[in-house]
Amino acid sequence: MILRQRRQKGSQHSNARVQNDPNIAKMTAQLRGIYIDCQYPVQLKLKLISVLWSPSELVSSWISNCMSIRYFALRLKYSRKMNAFYSHIVALGCLSGHGPVDIGMANILACHVNLFLGTLSPHAQRSPHLRPIIERALKGEFFGNFLLSEVGHGLDIVNIETTATKVKDGFMLNTPHPRAAKIMPPTTPVAGFPKMAIVIARLIVDDEDRGIHPFLVHTSDDNGMCAGITSMRLPSRVGSSPLDFAITTFNQVYLPSVAFLGVSFDKPHDLRLLLHQYLWRIGLGTALIAFPAVNALGLVATIGGDYSCRRHVQGKGREEIPIISFRTQQLPILQAVAAAHILRAWQPAIIEVIMDRNQDSRAKHGMGVVFKATVARTVVVLAGKVGERMGAQGLFPHNLISQLEEDIRGVAIAEGDILVLSIRLFSELLLNRYSLPQPTRSRSLLSRHSASIFAEYSSVLKSLPMGHQDPKYNNLILPHSETALISVGHAHAHSAALDAGVPQPLLEIFELFAMHQDEAWYVEHAGMTKARRHELEDRAVQAALPHLKDYLDALDFRKYYHVPIQSDQAWDTW
Repeated sequence: MILRQRRQKGSQHSNARVQNDPNIAKMTAQLRGIYIDCQYPVQLKLKLISVLWSPSELVSSWISNCMSIRYFALRLKYSRKMNAFYSHIVALGCLSGHGPVDIGMANILACHVNLFLGTLSPHAQRSPHLRPIIERALKGEFFGNFLLSEVGHGLDIVNIETTATKVKDGFMLNTPHPRAAKIMPPTTPVAGFPKMAIVIARLIVDDEDRGIHPFLVHTSDDNGMCAGITSMRLPSRVGSSPLDFAITTFNQVYLPSVAFLGVSFDKPHDLRLLLHQYLWRIGLGTALIAFPAVNALGLVATIGGDYSCRRHVQGKGREEIPIISFRTQQLPILQAVAAAHILRAWQPAIIEVIMDRNQDSRAKHGMGVVFKATVARTVVVLAGKVGERMGAQGLFPHNLISQLEEDIRGVAIAEGDILVLSIRLFSELLLNRYSLPQPTRSRSLLSRHSASIFAEYSSVLKSLPMGHQDPKYNNLILPHSETALISVGHAHAHSAALDAGVPQPLLEIFELFAMHQDEAWYVEHAGMTKARRHELEDRAVQAALPHLKDYLDALDFRKYYHVPIQSDQAWDTW
């Protein structure tokens, strides 16, 4: 391989086989995989397999040709169309009704396909030596990572400190101090799967800072970490899907000259513009990483709904009654079911915006931020509600609810922290630097609310003597950035669901759920008093409840998971 470095002497890596481990076998039998099919330019079928955590090692079980996307690569002949590759994958998941349901696996695919392959593939035509690497990546023969954020800098990308110093026949990649270590990407070795990475580092030529550029680095092979590279696996995140997140450092790691994936060795005239050119796929990932969160909500709704119908308590007489009989159970379950249907109906519209070549790239990213913020916040709130209504059973990861809630908390931060992204986007929209697509149902109550919020804060901005640089801007506008953008998301989601023919009771339940975010506005502008909201809520719940099973069947998630509380038989077996 072009960038294979000398193996680190004395490195130890377990090659133990896990097939005979009964615990692993049992877990493997319960993997939450999913086939994705759709009529698109190229037929793709992905089998997404969970990544499991064992006390001894990270076990990755990929079936043969699990990423048999090489046909897609050959069809495109490494053309620029490869840039839309990840969009096609998620579009397939969206249009077939499902995408990845395992958040850990979705993380690996998002990084491998969108960030690693997406960054590498445009270089293939002018750099033939990269084609074998791209081919192997498309076959899933190794994992590709994207190392950007550093311990001491987080989202402050322009101040990262990892350096790649130009030497006679290549570069020396180095982490100058612990705060400059790369954090999060899973770089620890996995038996049978080497790892490579796009590392974002500061180029130093003749002791001069020449800007921040991407470099291709081989980080591990079958024998462990490559020479000079250290990966310290972070403790597992509480309650979430297992993944070997790590802190990665480089100690004078030699890279050949072909490792440089930048534009030029010259000092850039506009550093931020150059960074955007290198990192634009992160903006794409902002939207696409939220797609598994929609599936997570479908799982939460299905598991919670089925459990609530199955679980009985003793009534006043001898008869036992299901807990779904109680309004305190009905409301969170139906809210989750409604939101799952509405957000799924919104997905194709997001895909259409992302893949529209005529759409402003800033607007694409903006809609991605709106989608991610709306979906992630909705899922976390409703997973918490549904999990609590399942009592003690909702606390344990083997029943998935709590795990999915924690997974989506991670999604809220990955590919750009929601709050930080919202502050920037809201400010740019208020300053009229560009605009977002409008909801198709502009006269709906949720659309009117969204438009009114923007008008209100535009007025506040105009009243500030120094505009967005006024000290009061920080106090009066920035704290409301996220909720303002989520109001846009609610309007778009509701409009898309109306267009898709989602049942009316679910539309009404979702609309009332969205109103809770800004109850005062609906009282002031729509006469929606508390009594009126309760009346509408009662009517919608009564209309939806008789169809709960049908709504859950339509989500079609039961075949993709197995939890002990799924049925009496499953509980007894467990």
